[in-house]
Amino acid sequence: MQWFRNRRKKPPEICVLVPYFGAWPEWMELFLQSCRHNHFIHWVFYSDCGKPAGALPANVKIHAIELVDFLRSVERKIGISISWTDAYKICDLRPAFGKIFEQELSKYQFFGWGDIDVIYGDMQPFLTRDVMRNDCISFSKNHLSGHLCLWRNRDEVRTWFRQLPDWRDRMEALEYTHFDELSPDDVPDNLSVYAEYSFNTPLSPKAPWTDGTFDFPGEWYWRDGKLTNDNDGDREFLYLHFMHWKGGWWPRYCGNAQWEKLDKLVYVEAGQASKGFRINERGFFPPGT
Repeated sequence: MQWFRNRRKKPPEICVLVPYFGAWPEWMELFLQSCRHNHFIHWVFYSDCGKPAGALPANVKIHAIELVDFLRSVERKIGISISWTDAYKICDLRPAFGKIFEQELSKYQFFGWGDIDVIYGDMQPFLTRDVMRNDCISFSKNHLSGHLCLWRNRDEVRTWFRQLPDWRDRMEALEYTHFDELSPDDVPDNLSVYAEYSFNTPLSPKAPWTDGTFDFPGEWYWRDGKLTNDNDGDREFLYLHFMHWKGGWWPRYCGNAQWEKLDKLVYVEAGQASKGFRINERGFFPPGT
C-alpha cells in the first residue's frame, strides 16, 4: 500500500508506553532526539534505569519504579499471577496495556507500545486520517508490530485481550510467547485494524524491501527529524527498527547481529545528536563523516 502524506492540522495525541528495566542502551540520546521532533506523541517510560544522559524531551516522561513493584501492580490491575522476573517477558503484557495503564491514558486519543531499538523519522505524514480511523494500527502486515503498535483509547479496545481464550496462560507463562505479535486476524471483529508493512526493519530474510528485492539500505540518515537512507533517494520513512544490526538469536540466525562484535556503537558526541547522525553496521556516526 502506498503511504499517503497528507498532513493534519491537529494530529491526535498519542501515548506510547514503554516499561523498560535494566540499563539504557548506548544510543538512548539518539532515540530521544528522534522522539523530540514528534511532539504530538508522548513516550512514557516505567523504569529503574534512572534519568538518561542529556536533557529529556518535553514529550518524554520517565516514572521511576522497580521491576518487582511494576509486576505486582500489573497483577492487581488485570488479575493474574506473575512468577517470572525477566523484563523482556513484559512484551507478553502489551495487549493489556490499555487496561494496565487505564488511569494514565485518560487524556489521550490513542495509546500504544513500542521498542527503543528504533530511530523515528517524521511520523505525522504517515499517520493520516484514513489510518487513524482504525482501532488498531500495526506497521507490519502479517503480525502486530512489536516495535510500534497503536490502539484507539476506548473501552472495547482496552479490554480486547480478554476475548482471547489463552490470554491468561500466555501472560503467566515463564517464557516469552510473542503475545504482542499476534496475527491481525486475532483482533476481535468489532475492532477495525490497519496492518501494512512500512519498511521499518531492513535485513529481514522474510520481508523484501521497497523494490521487491532483498537489496537493503546499507546506511540510514537522521537529520531535522527526517529519516532517509542510501538506497531510496529522498523517500522518508516512519522509523528504522535496527534489530538485525543490534543482535539476538534471530539476527544471528539470519547472518547479521553485526553490533554484537563491536566494543562501541555511538560516535556522536554527547549533546550533538540534534545536528543529525548516520546509522550503519558499525554504529552511529556524525553526519558526513
